[in-house]
Amino acid sequence: MFWYYLFPSRYETEQMLRNYRVAHWGPFFSSQPKNISENFYREILLLAKKHINSNSVVLDIGCATGRLVFEYEKLGTRATVGIDTSKKFISFCNKMKEKRVKEILYHLDRSSSIFITGDVISEQFANAPFSFISCVNIIDRVENPRALVEKIASLLEKGGVALVVDPYNWDLSPAPKHLHVPNMKVLFDPNIWKMLEETRLPLVMLIDKTKTRTYNCHLVIMQKIS
Repeated sequence: MFWYYLFPSRYETEQMLRNYRVAHWGPFFSSQPKNISENFYREILLLAKKHINSNSVVLDIGCATGRLVFEYEKLGTRATVGIDTSKKFISFCNKMKEKRVKEILYHLDRSSSIFITGDVISEQFANAPFSFISCVNIIDRVENPRALVEKIASLLEKGGVALVVDPYNWDLSPAPKHLHVPNMKVLFDPNIWKMLEETRLPLVMLIDKTKTRTYNCHLVIMQKIS
């Protein structure tokens, strides 16, 4: 999720919903499938599955149209939760859960995933603590990136894992300039976190009907050690 915190109304538009449907679900379209962003999400899932098992309680922050939430559930979790500030996105997630999106041919058994419309900073989660949390392209879209990382730490159990990705597109960030960081690793207190993996992932996003934009996203996988 990129734009919500700066332009709230944009996340409630049909155009933004279409863009994220293409990003998350393009390969599963019944007509004219699209693979624009698929490599990005496949790589995230390959990394995430190392840390998810049948006892996992999983949260995806900024879940948008829900692809990662459903994929985590298919890996075999105890519970999966997605949160997003967009009512339109969460409505779409629930339609997917109820198998009411006929144009997307994605095999999904009976889903028990929970979708929440809200701000992760202020939300009280009944399923917490979580054993795995993903946060994709949100660091540069909140007013206080450090507060977001601190919230993730508060929601994770000891030994839990956070997968955090960001393109550092600070030009459009609502965060004041003194809170911009060139490398999100500085947000993770070494007394609380241990880094397990680090890589770069290209993400191609649809901007409008014909234009795309490529982001070079930084991904870290961190384990909470205290």
